[in-house]
Amino acid sequence: MTIAAQIKKSNRRRNAGGVFPDAGKIMLALGNIFQKIDSNRQLVCWLYLWLTNKLDGLRELAQIPDLCRIPSSQSCQPYTLRIFKDGAQSWVEYAINYTHHHSVIWLWQPIPTTLNGLFLHVLQEQGYDSPLLSRHEKNALFRLITHQTKKTACLAPHSISPKNSLYRYISSCIQVDAELSTLAKSVLLTPEQLHHQSARYYQTETSDRLRYRIFTALNHYCERLSTQAKRQGWLTLFDRAVDASTIINPMRDEPILATYLNKNYGEIPQYRMHWEQNSRTFLQDPPTQMGSTRNLADAVIIRAFSQMQLALNVLHPAKRTTLMTKIAYYNHMTYMLALQFIALTGSRPTHAIMIERNRCYDGKYATICDKGRIRPLWICSFLQKQIQCYLALQQQLLVQINCHPSKLPSSLAFLIDENSHALRPLTAKDIRLFWQRYESNSVPYQLRHHFAQFALTQGYQAQLSTQDLDQLMGHSRFGEHLGSLELFPRFSERYIQHLNHLASRLQLKEFE
Repeated sequence: MTIAAQIKKSNRRRNAGGVFPDAGKIMLALGNIFQKIDSNRQLVCWLYLWLTNKLDGLRELAQIPDLCRIPSSQSCQPYTLRIFKDGAQSWVEYAINYTHHHSVIWLWQPIPTTLNGLFLHVLQEQGYDSPLLSRHEKNALFRLITHQTKKTACLAPHSISPKNSLYRYISSCIQVDAELSTLAKSVLLTPEQLHHQSARYYQTETSDRLRYRIFTALNHYCERLSTQAKRQGWLTLFDRAVDASTIINPMRDEPILATYLNKNYGEIPQYRMHWEQNSRTFLQDPPTQMGSTRNLADAVIIRAFSQMQLALNVLHPAKRTTLMTKIAYYNHMTYMLALQFIALTGSRPTHAIMIERNRCYDGKYATICDKGRIRPLWICSFLQKQIQCYLALQQQLLVQINCHPSKLPSSLAFLIDENSHALRPLTAKDIRLFWQRYESNSVPYQLRHHFAQFALTQGYQAQLSTQDLDQLMGHSRFGEHLGSLELFPRFSERYIQHLNHLASRLQLKEFE
């Protein structure tokens, strides 16, 4: 296998929808860590670093943060944990950083269900605002993390995952998780670890929604390990003595979820404790909007296209009319078709305003040149009808102005000068000026942002995965470009179903 082929294979393997790491071997490697660390406080610190993907790049003692417990009344701070008491059930939350408008903010994230019991026991014995580990304990933990860890006696005959694979388990699962959104991945991974780095700039979600997505994903990754521990009979590896008579086992115990974790499906709110007149209340913090700020509301797009349609109806030529009137009607239709094309395919109006004649196949599929690369497009049923109607009118006008086929532009849609009858291809400036006649506070490129956001929020109806969203948007890496990626009819049918729903959502009207 050549180096190029190896890079292609590696890129495809790390993409959403790839194969998850071997849960059996990872579980044994994690069990080995449980056996090697005697102190529950050190184990909690190790698990925190593991959950936050900080183990793999740890090279210095200073990279191990001083974890502290703070009261629920204080704002979230870096490297802190708290116990949120939701009625009868308490839950541990840890600080996680989000990038918001080029700055970093810290918000609370619930610990995965599997690990809550262990974290809760350790924090309940920990005072406020004091480091979880002493200097001596941090040194011991640093040596364990950075040095080769031998297998415990009971695991000696068995094959377990190497240290690096265990350290990268969470990040590897995040990368291949087809259900986790791109924005959630951008919170958990570094920009270099993100498979498609630009995809996060097109979507927006609230912090409550992202908190739910992250909690659900981390629960899934931990449950894969607990399932293997039960199936293979290795539960005793994870026994932790908390006192002379009590043993906690994260892989065996099944704690009850706190009420706030499943109160609102799809969201987990953040609360802050407030003391007033010797009574405490929990106030819900308003969610923070993360990601793109360029998304257009459905109502804005519907209104703009509706006004364009009304203007088109006014220009509709009578049975006996001048050629100039027909050309004006045709040009207006050209602008509308180009904007509908952008709205329903997500193409970049600065790169490809319309498909070319020799790159449209059977009316259902096409390819465009996007950022210097050819990528596929799927054309919904509505857009197919619009193109057919447009081409019929175009052909009539070409016959009337006596234009030879050899003089046609490569693009499927073009403008005709009302006086000279010269043919001129559309430009990004043309459609921007046309769009701003009806919607002056935005630009056509924002239709691409709406396309991405609609796929994120409504893609579940067509069972779209994160990779499907990236495929529709044209995000790809070496090894995923056209010619290297296998596409099956089942996926194309799913894409067309989703795009048909988008056309219906925007209430677009067919040309007459």
